[in-house]
Amino acid sequence: MNTYQQFCENVTTQLFNVIEEKGSLLTWKKGWDDSFSSQLPLGVSGLYSGSNIFSLLIEQEKQRLPSNEWLTMRQVNKLGGKVNKGAKAQKVYFWKLQETKEKEADDTKKIIPLFKSYSVFNIDQTTLESLPVCTKPLIETVEALLEKHNVSVSHFGGHAYYSSSSADVIVLPKRHRFASEENYYATLLHELTHWTGHPSRLNRPTLVNYHTDRAIRAEEELVAEIGALLLTTHFGINGEIENHASYVDSWKTLLTEKQVMNATAKAAKAFSWLVNDKSDTKEVK
Repeated sequence: MNTYQQFCENVTTQLFNVIEEKGSLLTWKKGWDDSFSSQLPLGVSGLYSGSNIFSLLIEQEKQRLPSNEWLTMRQVNKLGGKVNKGAKAQKVYFWKLQETKEKEADDTKKIIPLFKSYSVFNIDQTTLESLPVCTKPLIETVEALLEKHNVSVSHFGGHAYYSSSSADVIVLPKRHRFASEENYYATLLHELTHWTGHPSRLNRPTLVNYHTDRAIRAEEELVAEIGALLLTTHFGINGEIENHASYVDSWKTLLTEKQVMNATAKAAKAFSWLVNDKSDTKEVK
């Protein structure tokens, strides 16, 4: 998997395999057990970003890996450990901006993004016992997250949706109308991911143009689906989305592999922006 297209194909295959088997990402999550780490993937610099956080989470579940810690062979060796014989590495990626010899019309140097990938191993595939993770404190409750970002939530609706018009508000049915408290929060976090796309925040084109094209709408719904998966995993919420139209068929028929890849990256960016105030996800640490 040395090209961007190959990475797109891999992420798309992983996503569709989960959806086909479980119906939705949150249904898949609800069936998780204690035989693997259900925590979000960590590296030596903290949580992974971009589509890597989604891809590695799937590998943790697929391989039933007890740890959520991932590092390169060089990092393993630097920490005094060794990779176990026969261990299979996973590919992660980042974009690197590089100057070229070519110059623009105004004589400025041309900058191009280069796709880079490298291999990582789960710490349980090594002789190490734990990873010295350096990460910033994360928000621990949904209420604290909503308060921090001053999110407006209305409970006067019969359906769950985010209004990106002048109201800029998440509308939900009252809590008692949900099958469980966790379903309420899962639905809220789905709509909260939509909320991040407002022009005053991440200015996500798929939200801004949500009603103009079916493929754009499908991509934005996939962003919210993956965003809800990351957020519910972070907060330890084991619920499902209620009163939510399924866009699974749209994802398969309307979205290209690159659009699926873009959706996973945008969802990871929304998650990072919400919990870490980190909106720059050009490079994975």
